Amino acid sequence: MPGYCPARYYVVFFAGRRDQPLPTTKYARTRWGHMMSKRTIELFLLSALSLYAELLVIWWLSSDIRAFSVFRTFPLVACFVGLGLGFAAGGDRHFREAPIALLLSVFLVKLAEMTGFCSLNFPSASIFNWQWSNENLEVYALRFSLFLIPILGGPLLFMVCIGARLGVLFQQSKPLTAYSINILGALVGSLAFTCTSSWSWPPWARLLPAALTLIACLRLPLTGVVVQSLVLITAVLLSLVVSPADREFHTYWSPYQRLDALFGYAERPDKHQKPLWISLNSNRASYQSAFNSRLLDRSQVMFSGPALLIHELKVRYGMPFLISQPRSVLIIGSGLGNDVAEALKHRVESIDAVDIDPEIIKLGRQYNAAQPYQSPQVTVFCDDARSFFGRCRKRYDLIIFSHVDSHVVTGQGSSARIDNYVYTKESVSQALTLLKPQGLLVISFNTAVEWFRTRLFATLTSAAGYEPLVVVQNSQLAASTYFVLGNPVRLKELKPVLPAADLSQVKLETAPFTRPLSDDWPFLYLAPTDIDLPYLTVVLQVLLICLWTGRKILFVPAEPIFWQMFFLGSAFMLLELQSIARLSLLFGSTWQTSAVVINGVLVMILLANLLVSRFATALANRLHYIYAFIIVTLVTNYLLPLSAILQVGTHQDSLTRLLICAITVLPILGAGIAFAVSFTRVQDPGRALAFNLLGAVAGALLEYLSNYLGIRSLLLIAAVLYLGSYASARSAADQEKALVAAT
Repeated sequence: MPGYCPARYYVVFFAGRRDQPLPTTKYARTRWGHMMSKRTIELFLLSALSLYAELLVIWWLSSDIRAFSVFRTFPLVACFVGLGLGFAAGGDRHFREAPIALLLSVFLVKLAEMTGFCSLNFPSASIFNWQWSNENLEVYALRFSLFLIPILGGPLLFMVCIGARLGVLFQQSKPLTAYSINILGALVGSLAFTCTSSWSWPPWARLLPAALTLIACLRLPLTGVVVQSLVLITAVLLSLVVSPADREFHTYWSPYQRLDALFGYAERPDKHQKPLWISLNSNRASYQSAFNSRLLDRSQVMFSGPALLIHELKVRYGMPFLISQPRSVLIIGSGLGNDVAEALKHRVESIDAVDIDPEIIKLGRQYNAAQPYQSPQVTVFCDDARSFFGRCRKRYDLIIFSHVDSHVVTGQGSSARIDNYVYTKESVSQALTLLKPQGLLVISFNTAVEWFRTRLFATLTSAAGYEPLVVVQNSQLAASTYFVLGNPVRLKELKPVLPAADLSQVKLETAPFTRPLSDDWPFLYLAPTDIDLPYLTVVLQVLLICLWTGRKILFVPAEPIFWQMFFLGSAFMLLELQSIARLSLLFGSTWQTSAVVINGVLVMILLANLLVSRFATALANRLHYIYAFIIVTLVTNYLLPLSAILQVGTHQDSLTRLLICAITVLPILGAGIAFAVSFTRVQDPGRALAFNLLGAVAGALLEYLSNYLGIRSLLLIAAVLYLGSYASARSAADQEKALVAAT
């Protein structure tokens, strides 16, 4: 067998050099087939690692750093830019530096904790509870960026390292085959992260699968394996380090957020005593507390002003029972159980408590000294409010929306928080159908901001057809506002006995041009500002950095097919985010819904790849029909009266659910086919994927337009981007024909 040396190919394969020509003899092909199987496994594992790491970065940064709890787009952008640069760069040298990049990422997160950056607000003038005075706000935005960019730099470098090796593997394989393996691995990575979420693993535990996968793929000599393993072990151990400011808290990790609990005991507690109170922070911001007022009255605890706070909490949670004597109550956002305890105090016979976070319910069961969740009169539902409304067939004397104020958003890059859909006019209309003829709906919120009250007032008036009764708590610590809906005749006759010093009835009017909340525009917390300059200042800086790092990809002569990949990536990102929002209305704004959508998207892409592999020639010659199919399905989704379907209560029928899901995912299938057909024709798969990922970055930034235009508008923006992709595809086809004619 002249020209073939088994030892040489063995060394070439395991040393990481993949630029040698393929052997041609039968024996060589057999050995090469064995090595190809190893390459397939490596591609699969790294693909799983890439999506797992992306989800981990977004979850960890948005949970541990307050600024990202709402603005998740920035960690998402860092991951996509890193992967895109890695695909374009290629090379094993970058990949071997992945453990150091992972250690750097963990170190920067811990440095942010030590320096207090984790508790800083994102510079935004459009989020009501994060608003600053206009003085020096732009200066703060510039100073904030000095911390923001290094924090995002660690994950970006790590994803560059992963993407570099993936780019090499794509260059050595058939594009569609490699892409299918990549998607299958990503599906496994997403499922693995879903499991860690369901088990509420902390960051250090979620780092372990990533570290083990990385070690398995590095394939270094024994000394290198030991060194890199020590680096990864250091990263895991570093994630366990607790900053001095956090040592007095007990930290819990739910699928949605980081929860820091502070417990209060009597002066001399015994080791079996339950805490008298628990104060809970969400993503490093004050969230909610639970007290046993009867025990606190007889005890002295290390807490400032307990008497005043206890009194105000009694008024806050007791207000609905001053105007109603219910036998059955539904509590939305039951949290640690304060409202449930108040309902039990008023001898309510049947209480249904709904909260979306399983970890908060667990803390309420364990540490609320009043033990409300242990009562036989109480039934607890860990569910999204809209999902519960759609399934519920019971009627209530009293429904309470209890200060529902989420600190996290839906999905991975959306602008909508998980509680936004609770306050829309469609949601309120649904809730009103669950009331008995003389029942009352009480919506409470802890804010005194006038535009916020006016927006809620306009929304409730639009949903009910009459103005709600508005009651304000006169508080020294926080101002709660209560909106009461129910039978209009009863509301007129309702004269609650309100202590003048604590509660007072006020008259609100809808301001001109006030935009009610709807399922298409659910942005409760968005302040009525024309342009959010501080936010855009940070976005511009991040965008400029992205353009500078990707300058060798974007600003050099590129074939039209690469720009087709760019437009496909940007449109697909909008399509995915809009699908999460749409299906959240159907199944609830839960982490499970986001996971199902992400995994469903990957399955649809695999199905598209299968179709292309079977009918490649036929589909390639009918690319214009594929794009027409995408546009038609996008327009159908835009025109689908989803809100009307939800309101009539038929969306729980299996056939209706299936129909809505099918209409939602059809554009994704068409987009997957368009990508797969075009991807089989590229000569440089790594660069094509780099363009596709950078396009996804543009799509993630364009999602911000939904704050002004509505969520459905993302479908129209995606349609425009798909038209741009089709135009690029036509240019690529014309260029290819010209080359064939020239030869």
